Amino acid sequence: MINRKNSYAGLTVVLITFMLLGAVLPAAVAESNIKEGVKGFDKGVSWQPVVPLKKVTFINFDENSYLDDYAYLAAVPTTVFYDKTSGRLFSYPLLYYQDPYPVEDDKERSLNARQGIDYFMEDWMSYCNGRLDQMILVNVDRNDTSQWKAKEIVSINGEDPYSVASDLVLQDWSYSDEAVLAVIDESFERLNNEETGVLKGKIKIDKSIKEEHFEVEQTNSLNPVSHDFIVPEGYMYVYARCWYPSLTIKISLPLPGFEMSRQLVIPSGDKDLQVYCMYNGGWMQTLALDAWNSGGGMDKERGGTYAYSSGKWRAAVTDIPTKKLIEIVEVHGSWLEILKNLKKVVYKVDIAMYPGDRIPLFNDLPFDCKNVKIELKCKSSSVNLSFCLIGPSGEEIASDKEGVIEVEKLGGLLPGESHDLAIYTTQDIKGSFDYEIHYSYQENKTKYEADCLTNAVEGSILASMLNAPLLYLSKDELPQKTIDALYRLGVEKIYLVNLGSYLSNDVRNKLKEIVTVDKDYRNCEDIYDAIRDITGSNDIIISTTEPWRPWYV
Repeated sequence: MINRKNSYAGLTVVLITFMLLGAVLPAAVAESNIKEGVKGFDKGVSWQPVVPLKKVTFINFDENSYLDDYAYLAAVPTTVFYDKTSGRLFSYPLLYYQDPYPVEDDKERSLNARQGIDYFMEDWMSYCNGRLDQMILVNVDRNDTSQWKAKEIVSINGEDPYSVASDLVLQDWSYSDEAVLAVIDESFERLNNEETGVLKGKIKIDKSIKEEHFEVEQTNSLNPVSHDFIVPEGYMYVYARCWYPSLTIKISLPLPGFEMSRQLVIPSGDKDLQVYCMYNGGWMQTLALDAWNSGGGMDKERGGTYAYSSGKWRAAVTDIPTKKLIEIVEVHGSWLEILKNLKKVVYKVDIAMYPGDRIPLFNDLPFDCKNVKIELKCKSSSVNLSFCLIGPSGEEIASDKEGVIEVEKLGGLLPGESHDLAIYTTQDIKGSFDYEIHYSYQENKTKYEADCLTNAVEGSILASMLNAPLLYLSKDELPQKTIDALYRLGVEKIYLVNLGSYLSNDVRNKLKEIVTVDKDYRNCEDIYDAIRDITGSNDIIISTTEPWRPWYV
């Protein structure tokens, strides 16, 4: 059992707070925070006007445990809460705190998160007229934040999420008829499972490569010019290239102290290429190529896409306006074509459609499926097969590089869904060809771990919407700190967030002796619906579930 995190909730939750905070603060100085006449700022993504409070909460960041994540989530309802009577959200910043990173090399400046905190707090303190009404520090030494002045400083220190959540709640609420309780855990089992396998099959190629070509005169305007074409049944991949006859030259300036070089394309042009298919009754963009031709060379708009559907497709060229000691770097087309293009640039679009077949690969995957590797081997040396990985909704996830696809993570599958491979050849050859698909993937985390963190995440949002405190319990224990908080607040009913139904009957019965369980959320859809019923909004924020990755300047 370990408690080292790899972040399902993690710093991702910062987005939750700012989704609710949402408003763009004006350059004015805050004078008063809670007045009936203050309507709040209605700009930004927030679903209701936001009244900012002159406060801040810091949570000490701990990369080796989930304590800081649970503390952060427990603080969400204290820093963002909804007043149903006035139709306003009250909010103030909720931030992770980190000490300055000991930068020894200039490239390590990107590892110093403290500079971002300092920049933000400089602006926030200016808005608050140089002095906060209150600063709440969770496992943060007050000496580390002495540069920011506050009328009141509250320190909360705890070694477990149950006590931290309880202390946060009792700091902000003197009583509450209702509360949200989320089932969590502090440590989780880590798996070390690896699955490998081989699939054998035969693909029949009975179609020739189909090609399309069209030309577009340079317009020096941003209005796209499109051309429709048909992708017949049995074609798996569409490749497109947009180019024009030209030469690319390199200009160097060899002056001491001013050495520089620049590539120029003659004649000048800068085109972008978009490819669409007719999908479910509407146009869906499947490919967008937008290289900077003037600086990087002309022949950059080239790429492929999975053939999502047969039937009507469209390619569009958008012309980006350009102004009309040398080394020739690239020549595209004949010199005669280049000379003709000096008078009028004509973009050429070449499209190739490659035949193949789509086969199912995975019908079932573990919850935490990562480090996926798929390799396609053809038994015949006369043909080269390429392939792309297709997700359960028909989306292209990845295309192979030299016969191999490597994906960091694959999502789960619902009954009847599958991950498929679209196999095709870029050679104009027909026949039946045997192949082998070798695959492997790993499993490290359990669904229980994800459900516990999701309980805390969704519980924090629900509590924020209800203007109610968020407390924690485990599946096997109702902590005394949580019991004490329920009694002190006078809580009569609770909303239980118990995704996965892990809560034991003993704990549930003990809980019912203290309060009434008004709602018991055991799947994500039910709590999503509850939140949407309050906000009247279907807006979502999509973010990564991966942790921060160090990178250098």
